Amino acid sequence: MNLKLFNKITGIAISNLSIFINFFTITLMMILFSLFNYLNLAAEIALLTSFTFFLCQVFSANTRQLQFKKKYNEDIKIIFKFRFVVFLIILFFSIYLINILNFDHKILLILLAILICTQWLFEIIMTSCEVKKEYNKLFISLLINTLFLISLFLLILSDYVQYLVYLIAIIIFSYPILFLSDLNQISRLKPSKLSLLSFLKQSIINFQLISSFAIHFSNLIWRFSIYLIVGKATAGLLFGSYAVGSFFGTFYINIIGPKIHSSKKIYNNFFLNLLAFIAFLFFILLILLTIAEFTYFKDLTDESQVRKITIMFSLIGSFIMIISNILRFKYFFSSQEENIFKLDIYYSLIIASLVYLIYYTIGSEYLIMAYLFAAVVSFVIYSIPFLKKIYV
Repeated sequence: MNLKLFNKITGIAISNLSIFINFFTITLMMILFSLFNYLNLAAEIALLTSFTFFLCQVFSANTRQLQFKKKYNEDIKIIFKFRFVVFLIILFFSIYLINILNFDHKILLILLAILICTQWLFEIIMTSCEVKKEYNKLFISLLINTLFLISLFLLILSDYVQYLVYLIAIIIFSYPILFLSDLNQISRLKPSKLSLLSFLKQSIINFQLISSFAIHFSNLIWRFSIYLIVGKATAGLLFGSYAVGSFFGTFYINIIGPKIHSSKKIYNNFFLNLLAFIAFLFFILLILLTIAEFTYFKDLTDESQVRKITIMFSLIGSFIMIISNILRFKYFFSSQEENIFKLDIYYSLIIASLVYLIYYTIGSEYLIMAYLFAAVVSFVIYSIPFLKKIYV
């Protein structure tokens, strides 16, 4: 392997991992608390994350995917200003939610809300570095966030969770320090062709914002529905298990999918085809093991069994979700994105009611399969354009 190819592969790996940890830090935190049986705290983090992340992603308007599609790159200054204003509004509503629900860990959760908003604010700078193949700062960000997660793990392991607030404060301040030169560069850019109001208007009148709103609002409804049905502790158990099992699907959709599918050369790649075949064999084996394990399942009272089976069903769902989003990305990068945003809205409408549909038709114990059902719905929805091509 020559040096040029090695540097290219290393750069891609660093950028993917850096964006991944920036995107999933809070989710990984919630998973750790769930696995170590801090179930109430895991549930509070999951609910706060859903609400705060929902507000952030509503105003993202698929910016990351559109940056890879070479849109918005010239308007990074106005996007950053827009996000900063929204940052302050989102933080206010997140603190209001923490107080109105009377969560037990208010200071910790307020700092987490600030961290989520900070990561969302700097996401566009990190994506810009990724598009431009400027990997040095992404590597430093990866290193900082990795040390944060290791420190978090040690605090949980040693039962010193009360010191986590200091750790979160450090990680929040690391973002503006690390990207200080980028902030200075953004401030010196010439005024964008878009004004703040025109950018908001442009987002609202098209399907980008509506699509983001629908997807993340359905996720918010999803989590709060589970919380109301099974209670805080069991919800924390399920949230953590869904997150573990859906890891591969979520990583593909949010991190590597936009980058891979922005290139039109991937579909005949021998390595990817071989990887897909191996994944298919693993998928079949996983289905057989899950069916065998499910025969011993009774209800949601056995935490260890619920965690194991929920993760297994969610892993199956993760494979299906990847396939459905391969279809979505293929359509997104080869056609007008407005069409796929409409499908996002249809998908979201079904997902928002899915938890209660499961509860009232087959029972709350089958919530262990909720992510799998969501993946099947996703596959059906995003298959529609290709079925139309075949039968129309």
